[in-house]
Amino acid sequence: MKPVVVAAGVALAASAGPASAEMWHLPDGAYVRADLGAGFGQNLTFTDTNPGAVNAFLGPNAGVASSTGSSVLFGAGIGLRINPKFRVDATFDYLPSLSQSGSGTGAAAGFSGHADLDAAVAMANVYVDLDGFFPGLLGPVQPFLSAGIGVSSNTLGTASAISKAGVPLTLSGATQTNFAWGVGVGAAYPLTPKLAVEASYKYLNLGSLITGTTATGPAGSAIVTAAKSGDLDVHTLALSLRYTF
Repeated sequence: MKPVVVAAGVALAASAGPASAEMWHLPDGAYVRADLGAGFGQNLTFTDTNPGAVNAFLGPNAGVASSTGSSVLFGAGIGLRINPKFRVDATFDYLPSLSQSGSGTGAAAGFSGHADLDAAVAMANVYVDLDGFFPGLLGPVQPFLSAGIGVSSNTLGTASAISKAGVPLTLSGATQTNFAWGVGVGAAYPLTPKLAVEASYKYLNLGSLITGTTATGPAGSAIVTAAKSGDLDVHTLALSLRYTF
């Protein structure tokens, strides 16, 4: 899914525009939402959580520079439009098909690996609807700003890796739960007096990733120290439907 999909969705919504100016102003009250989009992760570096340990997986002065893939995004939420200027909602977003692919740096040069990644994010969000401050400024288009805080559960799957000596091995996966936050911008377009389509961009900080502690190779399995990343940043683009009761 590419950014052009979002633009096409907005154009489609515009072609089914409201029949009258009265439809531009969505009512206050409770609403539900459904979201579909894509997330694009940023690069990360993994380092050993205990590089001086006898069983350190990476060891001192070593790391893994990793790239994060993209994923479809599924979301849903329930909220309340307090007045024409402000609304709040609680959302749940799921990115099931991110990934990590990396190669060693420093003392780990020559090491490479790949692992699947998924992230589930629950957030409480607040929105500023700019049309409430400047009614009708952009006609039916209703831009907004958003910010949210919540919790992210990041699950890194089993990594398939090649050691510096060229030996194949696996490293078990693990789940890390973190504080998460995000900020965004978007625009809504009324389709009916109660139904609106939204196009939005959001930056999400989902906290860190961590590996498991079981390494398995041709000679068997061993317990090793985990490796941990810095914070995972994800840029999302989404199309949403919002229905007010």
